[in-house]
Amino acid sequence: MSFAQRLLKKIQVDALAQSVRSSIRPPGTEAKVDKEAMRSLLGMLGFSQTEARDMEFQVLAPNEPQGLIMVMDNELALYKGTTVEDVAMRKNPVVKEMVKIRNIRKILSDKDVVISRRQDTVDRVAGMIMGDVDLSFDKSDVEEIRALSVKALTGLDLQGIGDGAAMFSELLGFTDHPWTRRKNSTVAKGILDRSDPKKPLFGPCLIFDKGAARILWLEKPMDLSNKENRELFKAIVNGDRLADKTGSEVFDILTAMVMEKFGLDNGGRVDLKNRGQ
Repeated sequence: MSFAQRLLKKIQVDALAQSVRSSIRPPGTEAKVDKEAMRSLLGMLGFSQTEARDMEFQVLAPNEPQGLIMVMDNELALYKGTTVEDVAMRKNPVVKEMVKIRNIRKILSDKDVVISRRQDTVDRVAGMIMGDVDLSFDKSDVEEIRALSVKALTGLDLQGIGDGAAMFSELLGFTDHPWTRRKNSTVAKGILDRSDPKKPLFGPCLIFDKGAARILWLEKPMDLSNKENRELFKAIVNGDRLADKTGSEVFDILTAMVMEKFGLDNGGRVDLKNRGQ
């Protein structure tokens, strides 16, 4: 697996984990956790689905001492060292089970088998997925990402262009632009500067227009509090105003930024797990 593939896996895992985290609400609320995203994460570890007492369980090596069981409800409790039958009894006991002292103890407390809940479970699962994934890279790996991105751009491969934009954004620590966050046809990421709360700045900025298969670059930071800038940004996205750079030149700029940030022009390798972003 190439570094680009490993980096895309990290991006995917981070996105799924964040989707689950953002759906978690305080106990007792009616909001439902993002189970589809959680299932996707568990699937990467080889969990399989089963049901008992009208409840969904995700299980990994259930017959082994280190096996894991998750109840797919809003608690996202992760169990270890027990069985689906035992967990089902604890969660949904019948009357005859509730009269046994041993069962009562289990029903009242699951601290002996639960190793995490809610966000802690999400963090644990994401960590398990990425634990052995090598995220070290060098200059040639960045150049490969650039080559893949330019090839995708030439072939109007929307998925490939988007992957390239996502990988460079990940390496550079870009954040979503607040003016395009909810627009499916346009992705904009860049550097957000809130050092002056009254005048937040966004930029430089990378824009990927999926509808027209265009990649754009805005070099100068924009004042987000300025309404005229919002109209200017919209005009650039719509193609009514020119961006500072377009096409493969954008990927050249991004490549140079990554090289400078991590000092790769002088050789050596960098590990994202140790260095951070």
